Amino acid sequence: MKIDLTVIVAVHNEEAALPALLNSLRPDPSDEIFFVLDRCTDHSGTLIQEWKTPAKKRVISLSENPWVQAPKKFAILTGIQAAANEHLLFTDADCVVPSDWMDLYRQVFPAADVIIGFSLPVSETGSGILTSIQRADALITAVTYRTMTAAGLPYMSVGRNWGFRKSIFQSNYLTSHQSVRSGDDDLLFQKLIAQPGIRLQMLQNHQVSTRTIGSWPALLRQKTRHFQAGIRYPWSMKLILPLVFSWIYVVLGLIVTSIVLGSSVLGWTSLVGYAAIHALWMRRCRSLEQTLTKSVTPVIRIWLSTGLVFFLYPLISVFSHFFKSRWK
Repeated sequence: MKIDLTVIVAVHNEEAALPALLNSLRPDPSDEIFFVLDRCTDHSGTLIQEWKTPAKKRVISLSENPWVQAPKKFAILTGIQAAANEHLLFTDADCVVPSDWMDLYRQVFPAADVIIGFSLPVSETGSGILTSIQRADALITAVTYRTMTAAGLPYMSVGRNWGFRKSIFQSNYLTSHQSVRSGDDDLLFQKLIAQPGIRLQMLQNHQVSTRTIGSWPALLRQKTRHFQAGIRYPWSMKLILPLVFSWIYVVLGLIVTSIVLGSSVLGWTSLVGYAAIHALWMRRCRSLEQTLTKSVTPVIRIWLSTGLVFFLYPLISVFSHFFKSRWK
């Protein structure tokens, strides 16, 4: 029996990015493409209306959004509730999906209730330090949740590339954290897989591309939203996830201690330990990047960018407790 899909896209002033997404979608006539326009003041709605597709195109335009703290979640909830099909897919308006993206989900859904994939940022203007950091951050995140899922400890999805059955969704899975700006993917994912008997599948070899963020303030706002969602993770994940990254801070602490104590032996031992563990992370990141994109970032660039990401994580974690962030 053929599976009909509903793709849900929340849109907030994305006229510059939408054409690329629309051109990449390859739906069947029985599929449904659902756009929820969240207080758009640009030409996003016009672009969608003019888009020619064999699928059933549906648009809901929100002139107001009652979830002031988490408007994107309300847009997604609106799309889920109005979706006609059982099998739901999610991506963002600033993404480009593979040509076989929908067909792949169609093949996997019979054996799954929840499906998660990967998404890496792609720069349109070259490869500066800002782009490299975003790429490294995405790879570190992907390696982490891929490893955790394989170990039987799934904890997150990427909202740009995942799907689930509508029948396992309950509205309170989103309303319970409507005061948190982020979490329309990972917090919802945790609610879904907490149900008994849920079958989870991961798409190992496909990824959805998204644009890199163009400025440091915008990147800081994005990462702040992400860390704010992490505060709501179950305690089991709050205890386990820090252990994944704690090595970097333990080793750096030993290096600082060696400088204070004047111990060259401790210093060199710590540096060698850091280099070895960092190299292991870098190898895993490059391996996954090769699998997903058939290309790899140069060694020096990914070495420096992953190191910077690990340095920035604790700083952004602190910022996330004090600063507010916007939808975009």
